[in-house]
Order: sequence, then C-alpha cells, then structure tokens
Amino acid sequence: MLLGCAVSLAGPACSGGNGFRDAGGRCWYDSDCPQGYFCDLEKDQCQPAGPDGDGKDGDFDAGEDAGDANDDAGEWGGDGGEPGSEAGSDSGCPEPEEYERYCFLPTEPCRYIGAFCHDGSWTCDTGFVHPPPPPDFDDWAWQCGVYTCYAWDVPEEPGPDWQEEKPYVPPDPASLTGEWVKVADSDDIVPVGCERQPRGYAIVSNLAVNPQNPNVMYTSFFVRDNTPSIFAAGVFKSVDGGESWFEARAGLGAAGCYGLECTTGPSVNRLYMDPDDPNVLFAGTTERGLYRTRDGGRYWEFVDLPYECAFPEPVGKSPTGIYYLGCRDKLYRSIDGGETFEKFATLGSMGRGIITIAFDERLPDRIWAGMCEGCEEYPRDGEGFLFLSDDGGQTWQELGQELDASCRGACAVWDIDICPNDPEQMAVSIYPCGLFTSSDGGISWRRAAAPLDGNVLSSAAYAPTADRCRLYAGEQGVYGLYYTEDAGRSWTLEYNKYLDDLFFNPYLPQMIYGIIIHNMGNDEEFELHAKK
Repeated sequence: MLLGCAVSLAGPACSGGNGFRDAGGRCWYDSDCPQGYFCDLEKDQCQPAGPDGDGKDGDFDAGEDAGDANDDAGEWGGDGGEPGSEAGSDSGCPEPEEYERYCFLPTEPCRYIGAFCHDGSWTCDTGFVHPPPPPDFDDWAWQCGVYTCYAWDVPEEPGPDWQEEKPYVPPDPASLTGEWVKVADSDDIVPVGCERQPRGYAIVSNLAVNPQNPNVMYTSFFVRDNTPSIFAAGVFKSVDGGESWFEARAGLGAAGCYGLECTTGPSVNRLYMDPDDPNVLFAGTTERGLYRTRDGGRYWEFVDLPYECAFPEPVGKSPTGIYYLGCRDKLYRSIDGGETFEKFATLGSMGRGIITIAFDERLPDRIWAGMCEGCEEYPRDGEGFLFLSDDGGQTWQELGQELDASCRGACAVWDIDICPNDPEQMAVSIYPCGLFTSSDGGISWRRAAAPLDGNVLSSAAYAPTADRCRLYAGEQGVYGLYYTEDAGRSWTLEYNKYLDDLFFNPYLPQMIYGIIIHNMGNDEEFELHAKK
C-alpha cells in the first residue's frame, strides 16, 4: 500500500471537533481540547488547566503553546501541585489516595478533572464523582489515559512475546467454505507494555505474507510526529495466520537519525518481502532510510543509502536476482544481495517519484516503474506515468500518456499488476484517479467500467489462475471487493469490504487475504479478512 510521495493516504486515527479525540480525551494539539483544558503532549491527553484559586479548572487559552501549558497551567492547587493537591480556601486534607485525586462525569467516565480539598476531604465538583478505589481504579486509569504506555521505543532485542515459526500444513480443500471472515483487527496489535491500554492503536500501512508459509505474516505501521506515542510503530509479525501478533522490530529505526530521534520508532511506509527468501524483508521508513532483516524480523539492520534516499520508496527483486530501489526519480540497484545500492538510472525529466516497481517472471530483463506527481517546481502533467525497460534498466520507454491526460498530472501509481496467465493483460491502480487496464502489454490503457470507474481505489491484484486472467480490485466509494475476467469491462462483487494488499494462498489459491487500512464506516483502522 502506498503511503508517501506527493500524496498522503494514511489519515489520522480519528478526528472531530468535539474537543476530545476519543473516549480517552487524547489530543494532538491544544485546539483539540475544550476550553479550560490543554494538550499534555507527554500523555497525549487533554488535561484540565490549573485552578484560579478554587482548585477547579481555570480559564486556559486552548491556543496557548502546550509546553507553556505544562509549566504554567497544567498544575493543581495554589502551591503548584498535581491532581488532588491541596487547593482553594480550605486546607487540612490528608494525603489523598490515588483514586481520590480524580473526578469524572458519570456519563463520560474518561472526561476527568482533579479533586479539590474542602472541609477536610477531597471533593469533586458538582456532577462529578471519584473513580472507583483499587483494584478497579487501575482499570479506569488505563482505560482513560491516566496511565499510559510508550510504544515508540527502538528495542535492541526481540520482545518477550517473540514466537518461532511452525511448519505449514495446508488445510484440506474439502474444509474450505468460501466464506469471508474477519481474522484480526487493531485490537489485536498490542505493543509490549500496553496490554492494559485501550486497544485499537494501529495504523497499518502494509501486509506481507510468506508464500512458502502463509501462516507467517508481517504488518508495518504508519505514524506521524503528532500520532500518540501509545500507537504501534515499526513492524509486527504473526505466525498463526493473523490470529495473534507480536513485535518484530528490534533495531528498526536505530540509525539514519541523530540524538533523541534515534530512541523513537520510525514510520514504515513500505514493506517488501524477498520472493526467493521470505526471511529477508526490507522496510522503507519516513526520513529514517531503509532497513533490512535476514531472519524474519528478529533483528533489523540499516542499509546505508545516499541522503536523497531518506524516504525510500519501493524495493523490488527481478527474476535475475538484482534488487531495485526507487528514491525520488532515481532508480538504484544492488547486485550484492542488498548490501549496497548504486544509482543506476533517472526516469523522466519532471521530477516525479518512483513509487512502484514490477517484474514479469517470463521476461527476466523487463522492468516496470510507476510514478507519482512531481514536486511543486515541476509542471503537473506532460509526461507518462509509466516507464518500461526490456534490457534490465539500461534504456527506458515512456508510456502511459493517456493516464497522465486522464488524471491531469495529479496522481500516483499504487501498483502495476501483470496477469500470470497472459503478460499482455495488465492493470494499474492510480490514486486518486482510478483503475486502468491494458490488453496490449501496457502500450495503451483504458479506464475500468462501472462500478469501479471512480477515482479512489485500493490496490488491484490478479489471481494466480492458470486458465484465465481474474483481476480483483476495490473502490472506496463503492465500498467492496470486485473481480473481472474481461479486463475490467464488467465486474462481480466478491466481498462487501474494501480490501488492500491482497494475497492468494499458493497452496489453495481460493484462499484470499486482504486488509482494511483506512477507517471506512464502522471498520477498525486495521482489519485482516480472509476467504476460508
């Protein structure tokens, strides 16, 4: 799944203008909080501002800098204490129990303020009540963000939850029902130390599945500077077909950075698995460069690249065994197994970025490259969005002019797909322009027919069938997964979910996996679905 280049496809975990990001009152900016509260960036939580002499929340300007808010307004009581410290006109309260420090609205348990001292006891404002005493207090404190975990560290070693892979035994074909089921969602992505934190903190960017052992899966996570630090970062792994997940990110993000930056996990926007050795994966990060694991995610190592590759895009391996890497409009290659990469070619003259690389097993020297729109100093249109080489990248042919004309230069090629049964049949998914198919090997392209004739699509994929070209694709507006066997002229609904990163089980191709990445309707931020 594409995340980056000239478009940003991963939205925030939630949004709204009600002053609270979610039931826990989490925030990214002071403007996310109601009047009288500020955004405590350490806790990713809206916190009541300091009292104005009465021990209750004061008149705090939500637009004030959060750092000043912590120093000047985020304290309780006249002596600069914390929630539950002595405040107002009364004194003589005993040291409060921890639960006595807080008060919440019964109708909104996670909308809490601090208690104040009155007549010798810790008291709540009208309409507010104390949370329950221990042991139930801990559950409330974790649920409402009083206690928080930190999921953005860069571990040096695999976590205590690491699991070894087990041999794969394909299911009996007679046991398959053809039903689609939800296998996992954001609630199943739990960083170590966050087990008691409210679930659902995973913005997944990619799914990679081991073709030799489809029970082994990897997901990568997209985070921003303002994403709460309780969200998962890096890469997680499953060895039971997605039923459970654990951290697989030791060393991921430890280089390509300076100082404190190196202590926070990176945003992974691309994840690529070597088709010949599924224990080898590459992770392209945002502003942290490229990382590689050679042991199935147990440890990651930094791949040294030029400065212009701080935001590496796709990695791909050709049938000849050469790795290729896109960095902006430059194509790099590695002939030593990914140890080093050298600049190899520049595609186009408009500064467009290479964001997709595709190969054809039947034509080992053929390389396809898909582009995204150029930077602001370049014109938006006037050049094809596809480049083709038939000599291993020595020379390139510009294609896809009709794509550029149809999309008016403002788009990005999510993926390039080639039918395993017929290399002349191809498809490209272009954000935010649509799905296009070709029946002449990419020389000419036409837009897919309804209902997939809209603008925003998921990645498309051909099923590994030997006797036909069945193409699967989805569209956000239509909200479903469809397939076609006539090059996009007609479509059949397969599933009423909009899925990305489709994977077909090589042992039983009728078993299909796909993920929901972006929240649509009542879906989680991440859901893994499978056709059993």
